[in-house]
Amino acid sequence: MRNNEAFFLVCMFSIILFLALLNGYFFNWINDIFFNYNNNSENGLKDFSIIEKFIIIIIVGPIIETLIFQYLPNEALEKLKIINKKYLL
Repeated sequence: MRNNEAFFLVCMFSIILFLALLNGYFFNWINDIFFNYNNNSENGLKDFSIIEKFIIIIIVGPIIETLIFQYLPNEALEKLKIINKKYLL
């Protein structure tokens, strides 16, 4: 049973890695075809002042990251009534 689990995890990791790489290439292609945005310095923050950079990086970024990667997936899983029984006490 352990070998099947390990094989499954390796397959899932490989699939997710492939999809992540495909996602990067896809959005780079979209950028090249439609938007042609190219900024080689400061991750696109070149035109902002120091205070604006501070607010975006230290305050806004973590809030948006928490919403996207913690709150929204939890809400979606609750609506689908999916419970991870592995971590229940």
